[in-house]
Amino acid sequence: LLSSLEGAAVIATRIKGASHEFATLPGVVEDVMGIILNLKKIRFKMYNDEVQTLKLSVSKSGPVLASSFEANSNIEIINGEQVIATLESGGSLVMEIDVAKGKGYSPAEKNKKPGQPAGTMLVDAVFTPIKKVYYEVENTRVGQATDYDRLILEVWTDGSINPEDALLFSAKLLSDSVKIFISYDEEEKAASKALAPSIPAESGGISGDILNQSVEIIELSIRAANCLKQAKIKTIGELTQRTKEELLAYKNFGKKSLDEIEMKLKELGVSLKE
Repeated sequence: LLSSLEGAAVIATRIKGASHEFATLPGVVEDVMGIILNLKKIRFKMYNDEVQTLKLSVSKSGPVLASSFEANSNIEIINGEQVIATLESGGSLVMEIDVAKGKGYSPAEKNKKPGQPAGTMLVDAVFTPIKKVYYEVENTRVGQATDYDRLILEVWTDGSINPEDALLFSAKLLSDSVKIFISYDEEEKAASKALAPSIPAESGGISGDILNQSVEIIELSIRAANCLKQAKIKTIGELTQRTKEELLAYKNFGKKSLDEIEMKLKELGVSLKE
């Protein structure tokens, strides 16, 4: 929630009459550093992935608000009431800002983009749309069971995303992150299966893959299953390599169990060794 959700923030600015962040502007109460700090408080919602440039030109005395930037169909200012600067009588403020999408925190030096005009001042950006997260785990009761936990989450956002969506997106990110371990396990199993020796089929053209399957898949009765367990026969392939006489030689392996096994093998298209 706090580090991996995408948001938008100011990454650079150009202010008429200011060549660096320590400059002051005539008729403007705040210095350039103060203006930049206010710009960092503006929150945006972007509708594409390209860096957007917003322009502002104000010459009326009083507070200059974020809503004073020219409208742009690709970006929405969430907190238009945010004060950027305060103009005195006769003062003016002309500036541009570059707004980009990102995740987490990005220092100013990493926000340099190709083709930025001269006089551009880079701004360190906090992209995350999540302002604060609080959680609490408490005991709860479900029916007669008292050993359950209840998770309480409080999520504060900057208004560019609602808390429910933020929670869903972060849960999906977590799910996608742990899928690599699930996929790895499946790949390992597939590799092991590919390397396992196949028992050649002797009847019915049945594939070695099926012969490698456990005898449990043929769903034998408990008595017949116990007989195979006693004989240490684990796969269908091993079973098809035994004759009737060999099976009947095992203790408690009777004709009824033998008939059941032969019937199940016939359904699979294989049979005991002749």
